Amino acid sequence: MRKKWWLIVLPIVVLLIVGGLYMSRRWLRAAEVFTLTETSDAQKSADQGFYYIHYFRLTDDMDCPDLVKKSYDWDRDTRLSLIEINLCDYTRIPLTEKALTNVRSLFDALRQEKRRFIVRFLYDFDGKNMETEPTRRSLIETHMSQLGDIINENKDIIYTLQGLFIGNWGEMHNTRYTNTEDLQALFSALASATDDEVLLSVRVPKQWRQCTGTDRVVPGTFSTRLGLYNDGMMGNKYDLGTYGEARREDYGIIAKWCREDELDFQDQLCRYVPNGGEVVYDTEYNDFEAAVANLAKMHVSYLNRDYDRRALDKWASHTVRDGSVWDGMDGLTYIGRHLGCRFVADSARIKYSFFPNELSLSISMRNVGFSPLYRVIKAEAVFVGADGKVAIPLDGDLRTICNGETAELTGTLSLTALKRGDQAVYLRLTDGTGKEVSVAVREADALGVPVGRIRAR
Repeated sequence: MRKKWWLIVLPIVVLLIVGGLYMSRRWLRAAEVFTLTETSDAQKSADQGFYYIHYFRLTDDMDCPDLVKKSYDWDRDTRLSLIEINLCDYTRIPLTEKALTNVRSLFDALRQEKRRFIVRFLYDFDGKNMETEPTRRSLIETHMSQLGDIINENKDIIYTLQGLFIGNWGEMHNTRYTNTEDLQALFSALASATDDEVLLSVRVPKQWRQCTGTDRVVPGTFSTRLGLYNDGMMGNKYDLGTYGEARREDYGIIAKWCREDELDFQDQLCRYVPNGGEVVYDTEYNDFEAAVANLAKMHVSYLNRDYDRRALDKWASHTVRDGSVWDGMDGLTYIGRHLGCRFVADSARIKYSFFPNELSLSISMRNVGFSPLYRVIKAEAVFVGADGKVAIPLDGDLRTICNGETAELTGTLSLTALKRGDQAVYLRLTDGTGKEVSVAVREADALGVPVGRIRAR
């Protein structure tokens, strides 16, 4: 009789123990999300914004740390610079060992400035390129090959390389090397000398098509390594020779297309590679509203802070009146804060599923900037409790959204991965180097964006 009694009690005890253990792992009492508020404040990013130009003439005898120090004495407010390195002293010979040592020294000194750099190698500072540019293309290719290792060693601080070393001011016009064969050879030489992560750029879209031999942008191929720079931006209907009159469907890839077609081309291309440069003159194309539309279509991430003051001052005198967080801001600041990417977290949802004992998290993201971020973006949800932090990866592609487009970040977490207790939930974005990617919400703090919390029983 006693044996039969234990046969009844034992399963009950086991069920109680298992049930208690089962319920102990399901300790969540409530999950809530916070309201997030978009901010118009300046955001931290080294890959976008206004820049100034710094000029360096390469010689065998130069004090690079001193030159960099003097050059940056007045430039303390930017995070991005255009560095122009003039090779005109070597227009007939390969770079010497002393010259290469000085290029390394120059980048070592620039690294101390704690910013990112647009880099342009060239042979002319004065608009007289034909007097200083090598007469043999093979010598330019040699210079590219010699500089490749140094560029690769510093790729973490280089945003993009501008140009193929040729043309007045390195802008690829007034040069011997304008035909497709020459441009393809120079592009191939620079691309071969540098790592795939180093982004390159040419002056006009026609040159992009000459270099690549296509007008198709295919993600994951060489076509999404080569971008653009435009130092005649919005100067007239043609952006001062950047565009032409041809229609895309009539003239094919080796032509300067009309403005409308070239803007459509940039809209596609510059979701993958950067575009930037200089705004020139005071024209109808750079009146504030037109400028915003053009910069958004071209996905511009950087602009010269000096050129053209007539256009920049025009923007500064404009007041934004749109009823948003930007209402009342001057137009120059507005444009500066939309150059590049600008992520906003609009809302979050945290859902608990009892039987799998699992949390599901989704966050709605928006990029209100003119361009995407051209670096790897790692998104995480970080659960912060009294006993430490637990981070989970979030899925979702933020790489190509811009101009107010949205994407969803999602992730799941088993509650068994967390220690019992109240937890704050943060969104954290970082790039491929581990640096934080800012999110433009007022609630953001040192830990990231607080999107919600979970409470224990």
